[in-house]
Amino acid sequence: MKFVCTILFSILLSSCGGQAQLLPEPEPEYEIEGDWMVLPMPAGVYADTDNFNMEAFEVVVPGLDWIETKVDMDMGKAIIYRWELVEDETTTAQTAQNIYTEFHGHKPRVEGELGELMYYRKAAGGYGQGFFRSPFTGIHGWFFDNTNEQDITIRIQIAGEFSKDD
Repeated sequence: MKFVCTILFSILLSSCGGQAQLLPEPEPEYEIEGDWMVLPMPAGVYADTDNFNMEAFEVVVPGLDWIETKVDMDMGKAIIYRWELVEDETTTAQTAQNIYTEFHGHKPRVEGELGELMYYRKAAGGYGQGFFRSPFTGIHGWFFDNTNEQDITIRIQIAGEFSKDD
């Protein structure tokens, strides 16, 4: 709001024939504690949570088949995740490239209406990792398509604010 008011004031001055100059942002206020200058914490840096979970599990994706694994999340909640191909005597350099994944989410379906789906990442390869903040309340997860002839195992690790149906 302050920025908008500064811009509007500058436009008003310009239209009145004056020279407008944007003012610099004020320095953040701080307190002194002993030998420390304590800076104010910006919004969004820290939040308590009542629903922190950690899960690690493995799923087998049959050869020439696919599976999905999902978590339920409320809007604005976040997770950190990692998944990877578990290598064994049957995996080769090509095995990982023959895995197609989609990280996606959807809102709960309403009977008789089109559902709402959002893709976050589509890729091929044997691993994925990242940080995710849910843009809506719903189901979010991974689709693993194994185009290899042999079964593969995927190890998945998730930490954050989610619930998982078994």
